[in-house]
Amino acid sequence: ARAQARLTRMLEERLLVPELDVTEENVREYYLAHPEQFLQSEQALMRHIFLQGASLNDTRVAEVIRQLNTTDFCDLVQAYSDDEKNPCGQYLVPRGVLDPDLEYASFSTPPGRTAVVSTAAGVHLVQTLQLLPARVVPYADIAEELDTLLRNSIFQERLQLFLLMLRGSAEIVVYGNQTV
Repeated sequence: ARAQARLTRMLEERLLVPELDVTEENVREYYLAHPEQFLQSEQALMRHIFLQGASLNDTRVAEVIRQLNTTDFCDLVQAYSDDEKNPCGQYLVPRGVLDPDLEYASFSTPPGRTAVVSTAAGVHLVQTLQLLPARVVPYADIAEELDTLLRNSIFQERLQLFLLMLRGSAEIVVYGNQTV
């Protein structure tokens, strides 16, 4: 424990950890200089009922479709869906992460309407709620994360330089076929 504390203290002193100065101006400059890093693709807010192993002719599919306009969607999810990730089946999904047929249904079905999609895994009832356009993430939403990213970047640069210095002054002795 003492050796670990000494090593940590030595690294902090050599890498000047307390002096990882990143100002708000540095963060803002980085944000403005790298706008491509803060693009957020179009997203669909959708609800989903998954009937695992079902086919379009399955009676469960017909039951859910029959109840869509008269029963709360969340209640239908809890009663029928095999999707255990979200008890009410609501997701915000960006383009490019879903099965292509599910993505097409999520992004092309008019809001408030339900699409029925059959995949190898089963039947999905996808109800699109809203489409959110692609956008640049606002500075205020990302500033704290960027500050941490810049501090970590400076730390990594200093660590690499320190390791190069250590390697430059190290004596490497070869015994047989092993390098020590």
